Amino acid sequence: MKEDILGKVWRKGGLTWNNTRITCDHDYPPDVLKKHKEYEQARKVLKEKKFRFQTSYPAKLCVFYEGETVLYNSAEEATKDMKARGLQVELIRPQQTPLECLQRRTWTTKRG
Repeated sequence: MKEDILGKVWRKGGLTWNNTRITCDHDYPPDVLKKHKEYEQARKVLKEKKFRFQTSYPAKLCVFYEGETVLYNSAEEATKDMKARGLQVELIRPQQTPLECLQRRTWTTKRG
């Protein structure tokens, strides 16, 4: 039932209610949604430049450049390559979790 509804909405090109666009997608876990959001700027630039692309599960960006298809595993990888291809995109670095921040810090003791 859910797949049928999503399919109809996607084929129709989305929904509009009270002049507001409503998007319908699968229910993804929070970490996947976070990764999808990291691709936001890259997708915006690709759309402006009329490149075909899709974000596949779990959170990869597939871009159809002229003559080749590239699958990116992270927003950082995507924006780095897009910049190298001459696209005006800001390099995205993934946000660190609090645990990752702690792991990067080094503690030293001062002897006096």
